[in-house]
Amino acid sequence: MKLVVINLYRQNVKYRVVERNARSFVAAGGRAVWKFIVFAHNEHQVDEARRRSEALGFDRFQVVKTKRFFKKRTG
Repeated sequence: MKLVVINLYRQNVKYRVVERNARSFVAAGGRAVWKFIVFAHNEHQVDEARRRSEALGFDRFQVVKTKRFFKKRTG
């Protein structure tokens, strides 16, 4: 499973390197926390990211909401 959003929206980030480093950190006893910042363009990927964090051995998955990039409601 690969989260495409990292490759599309994070400049100069190689997901395979991030994943390798996360695996190494967890394997060495690190307690990893995945902070997923929700934007309009990635809100459909929260469950996928949560499953991925579990598969990689993260201790916690934290959803961080933002108001940036969401259209304002009128009415």
